Amino acid sequence: MRDLFQRGAAEFDSGHFFAAHELWEQLWKASAEPQRSVLQGLIQLAAAALHAQRGNAHGARLLCEKAKGRLSAARTALPGVDTKRVVAEVEVFLDAKARGTTPACRPRIGSTLRRR
Repeated sequence: MRDLFQRGAAEFDSGHFFAAHELWEQLWKASAEPQRSVLQGLIQLAAAALHAQRGNAHGARLLCEKAKGRLSAARTALPGVDTKRVVAEVEVFLDAKARGTTPACRPRIGSTLRRR
């Protein structure tokens, strides 16, 4: 499970949001709560970033809000993932895309993973 999650994080960090979504969806289907909700929130963040890349600011914002709700409700379900920081980075990314500017950086999951 950890390897698949980290592969998804690497894809997300590289800006390959669809690939991250697909990898994490495999985990989500096989997971139980509370991990399931956190994975769904991360999948929604990946989809939000993908919408932003494609110019759909409204869809991106809606998905980001759904993801924030899920991630804040189950913040500790995936040890080592700083969901609060990831959400903040996605919001900065979405805001820049909505303004038509180039974001200073892409949101990153891997940089929030703490080694165990």
